[in-house]
Amino acid sequence: MERGGKGHGDFKKVIRQRSLFPIISTNHVMVVIRRRRCMFAMVAIAVALTVVSFFVGLFVTIKDPFFSRYHFSLSSDAPAEVHGSDVKARHRSTNRQAQGELRTTTGTEKSNKTKWSDLYAKSNNSSHHNSVMINKTFFDNTTKLNNELVLPNILLIGAQKAGTTTVASWLHRNGVCAAKVFGDEPSFYKKETHFFDEFYDKGIEYYVKRFEHCTEGVYHKGFSLDATPNYLNLARRVYDTYSKNVPANIMGSLKLMVILREPISRELSWYNHKVDFFRRGITAGYIMNVSHKNGTVKSFDEYAEMLKERVLNSPHNAFGFYVDHLRTWVKLFDRQQLLILSYDELLQEPSRVQMRIERFLGMSIKDEFSNANKIESKHKVKEISPHARKVLEPLFREKNEELYDFIRDHPGPPLEQTPFPRFDNVVVQSNHSRH
Repeated sequence: MERGGKGHGDFKKVIRQRSLFPIISTNHVMVVIRRRRCMFAMVAIAVALTVVSFFVGLFVTIKDPFFSRYHFSLSSDAPAEVHGSDVKARHRSTNRQAQGELRTTTGTEKSNKTKWSDLYAKSNNSSHHNSVMINKTFFDNTTKLNNELVLPNILLIGAQKAGTTTVASWLHRNGVCAAKVFGDEPSFYKKETHFFDEFYDKGIEYYVKRFEHCTEGVYHKGFSLDATPNYLNLARRVYDTYSKNVPANIMGSLKLMVILREPISRELSWYNHKVDFFRRGITAGYIMNVSHKNGTVKSFDEYAEMLKERVLNSPHNAFGFYVDHLRTWVKLFDRQQLLILSYDELLQEPSRVQMRIERFLGMSIKDEFSNANKIESKHKVKEISPHARKVLEPLFREKNEELYDFIRDHPGPPLEQTPFPRFDNVVVQSNHSRH
């Protein structure tokens, strides 16, 4: 059959008559084919992009496993409210219930509390009690365990000679992870690392290594504690360290505790502590101010005069000016993260202090506090002379009043002692004091 002319027209007609789909023209068939080819091409491109995205995401996760979990790091300049709102809501609901239990719990009821092992099993399923994890990309040469780098999630920030050893020992005996002691260091570094006051220049890597073991075994996802009482006036250093390296949601789970003791009694106890160290030949700088140049020990009256002069010249370093330091902590951290405890209550009703701490941390412990200061030194000064009182009482009186007002106007966790007891009586050193 010839192409063109009538013959070619007859050929098209035959094709249409023999087609399986006589109602569809050849042109229509070609259009459908082209559309299907375009569709297949688009599907192929989409699949290719999906595969590429998967492998890119996998590479990033392998390179930095914390990137996908915690991509936001709180700036040190950010206000505390950035991470405080959710924390406040959670603490209010939890602590209202805790406060009710605290007020109605008696000694008999206390023995029926949930076992620590049962509570710990529950806490493993809660991110609220996770050890504070740090963004791994911040480090170059830091030890890595289980893909986690940890900072302590409980800080007992003070005060000196106010029962911190008693509380820390009790927590350590009941599953709270203590710091690692390096080499031939004194054993007290297990309780207090002194990172923020003595070793801050060593950098965060040094601090992390103190607690790297707290991700293992029974400590995994549990509590770890640094109970250095010298941190009371170092809120800014603590905040800068945590806020730069800890995600905002984890930052809000940091627990802060402080025990406040009548300032003059605390100074007397601190004086006795330093004199004891001096007589044993320990020559640390902070100890030497209890002695004269000829090696004799200063009386507490002389020490009080020196203390007054130092406080007036450098009030920001006065540990007994509690309110000044607490203002800074509350400015930087959510108030619900800070539990303020009374040393007087620790002495007189230790079981109630235990209950407050347990509820604050979400723990349940049957073990009781132990007396950490049974050994008495024959050189210990137990009475405060009228002269020392005359020098020191006016020094602390105004700041004490400011403290009561501040705690009243800035209520913390409902399980705090309310109102906070006044320092009306200077507590004389006794055989039952707790350090």
